[in-house]
Amino acid sequence: MKHIHTFEDFLNEALGMNDPVLMAMRATKMYHEKSLAAKKERMKKRVYGKQREKLEDELWEISQELKDLYFNKRQAFANMEAEAGQKGDNWTDDDANEYGKELNDIDSQIEKHLARRQEIEIKLAY
Repeated sequence: MKHIHTFEDFLNEALGMNDPVLMAMRATKMYHEKSLAAKKERMKKRVYGKQREKLEDELWEISQELKDLYFNKRQAFANMEAEAGQKGDNWTDDDANEYGKELNDIDSQIEKHLARRQEIEIKLAY
C-alpha cells in the first residue's frame, strides 16, 4: 500500500472512488481552481485611460437615451389612452396594434441599452 503524505496525494488516490464526500471535495477544489482562473482572466481585462473615459462617456449617453426612451414609452401610453377615449367604441384592433408595435419597438431599444450598460459597468467595475 502506498503512503499518503499530503491532502493532495489523498485526493489523487481517491479519484477513482465514488464516495460522496470525496466527490464533493473534488468538485469544490475544481470550482475553486476555475474561479481563480476566471478572476485572473478578468484582471487582464481592466480598462484604463482613454478607453475608460470613452466607456464612461458611452455610459452617460446610454443613461440619457434610456431617460428619453422611458419618456417616449409613457407618452405612447398616454397617447393611446387619449385616442382610445376619443374613439370610444370606434377603437379597433388596428389602432391597438399600431400602439403595440410602437411600444414593442421602444421596449426592444430599452433592453438593448440596458444590456450594453451592464457590459460597460462590468468592465468599469474591475
